[in-house]
Amino acid sequence: MASVRKQALRFAENLTLPTFQVIVMNANMSCSHCSQRASKMVSKMNGTIDYVVDISNKQVILRGEIMENPKQKRKHNTSPFSFFLGLLKLRPTCYC
Repeated sequence: MASVRKQALRFAENLTLPTFQVIVMNANMSCSHCSQRASKMVSKMNGTIDYVVDISNKQVILRGEIMENPKQKRKHNTSPFSFFLGLLKLRPTCYC
């Protein structure tokens, strides 16, 4: 029993992030201007394979590849999608 636990812990230490990720964000989009703005921001991101801006469900769905350079050291609490996650902090104002 103890050897099984050690193997499980050893396996857990070697886990890495998947190269393909899907991120679903809820966004307050009430008009077509807001959806166009969200679409423009997401389209500029590197590694984006596909994205959907759904006005009826008020969601932005992003699918992308993560290519991480092992030589590059990342700072604490940063991710390959850090730019996208930084968009969560923005509070855009729509004057439509």
